[in-house]
Amino acid sequence: MTATVLVDAENVRRSTWPNVPAAELVERCRRWAARSDVRLVVVFDGPAPGEGGDLVAAADAGADDRIVELARGLEGPVWLVTSDRELRRRVGDAAARLIGGGTFVRELLAEAEPLYDPPVQERNREIRLVARAHGAPDESLFELVETPVPTPAEGQVLIRNAYLSVDPYMRGRMSDVRSYVAPFTLGEAMSGGAVGRIVASRSPDWREGDWVVHGLGWREWSLSDARGLRRVEPGEAPISTALGVLGMPGMTAWWGITQIGKPREGETVFVSGAAGAVGSAAAQLAALRGCRVLGSAGSAEKLEWLAELGIEAFDYHSRPPHEALRELAPDGIDVYFDNVGGDHLEAAIGAMRPFGRVVACGAISRYSAVEPEPGPRNLFMLFTKRLTVQGFIVSDHYDRYAEFLAEMTPLVRDGRVRYRETVVEGIENAPAAFLGLLRGENIGKMLVKVGPEQ
Repeated sequence: MTATVLVDAENVRRSTWPNVPAAELVERCRRWAARSDVRLVVVFDGPAPGEGGDLVAAADAGADDRIVELARGLEGPVWLVTSDRELRRRVGDAAARLIGGGTFVRELLAEAEPLYDPPVQERNREIRLVARAHGAPDESLFELVETPVPTPAEGQVLIRNAYLSVDPYMRGRMSDVRSYVAPFTLGEAMSGGAVGRIVASRSPDWREGDWVVHGLGWREWSLSDARGLRRVEPGEAPISTALGVLGMPGMTAWWGITQIGKPREGETVFVSGAAGAVGSAAAQLAALRGCRVLGSAGSAEKLEWLAELGIEAFDYHSRPPHEALRELAPDGIDVYFDNVGGDHLEAAIGAMRPFGRVVACGAISRYSAVEPEPGPRNLFMLFTKRLTVQGFIVSDHYDRYAEFLAEMTPLVRDGRVRYRETVVEGIENAPAAFLGLLRGENIGKMLVKVGPEQ
């Protein structure tokens, strides 16, 4: 008895041939079916691309229901070609003769063109670390490399990145020292946050067109095993915010404020590096809780923006932190959100009221130091003032990400939390963007645009 092959056309196009026109998919299936002595039925969600008894347009019924209906009326073995597990179950219940489409898929793929056929001019470019940093890094530590655009295998997805993230923590990974995260591997692409769109998927969990955040780093194209991806809803906010105020920096600020600093209405909060991606979000979250917020920043433009946010800020280049805090907060501070370390931390400890809290988030002033610097000279105040100092790594708390987004997304959407982005164009300029970040040249989140947003 002749077997029937039911092809879920939209699923196959989405998961296997995202750039193959519907008519070409039909021709590929017909060529194989003609050699294999099977009856072919290709089912489309919308209009079928042409005419023929082997083409079925599901119309209002929907492709899944139409496939189940067809399977119920067929005689003989039924092969279903789809990655949709639920549809396979339904067809199996209806037909009781489902023997799977594995052979069909394997033979069809063997004769077919690659799953993703980028234009001839498309090449993947990536930034690799080629030497360890000692002291302040420079562009000689990086190289730009061209590679072919990869093709996803079974279970993988191909992502066209739109933005990559450069972050202060990356400086620590450039040195071969023990830390909470492994050093970058020399000769390999720099890893780190990126946001992009899936252009080819062979994973049942992801579709072509899905936007995702991942950690595959400084590349124009990323090949993923489909694990560790976080879905991004483009309609909620610009996709770039998935790396900033609605991404890792935003959650860092949220966790430090809500879970460690816990400022109460009427308290005074000091945020160092207040014009950066983390600092600006932390300062605004504290202000929304009814606090007076002080901040430090390194340029007149940054001070102007912080003033717009209602943050009382000083330029640490012209006013040492201990002097600025003595003037701005003569009665002391209750919470210090530390992004800088060094003289800022010492000044904050000196200005703390009894039972104050220090949120130890970062120490960018010391990341490129060659020699250890003496710690704050007033550490004895930790016990005389009964202070609490707590460090944290935000990735330890990603199980709370949904909670963070639930609070922060409406704040960003309604303009109650504002953000700035410093965007550098082109993957080739990622090292310069990173080095600029370490020098404090960014306002808000530093990003590198490497691909289309549509």
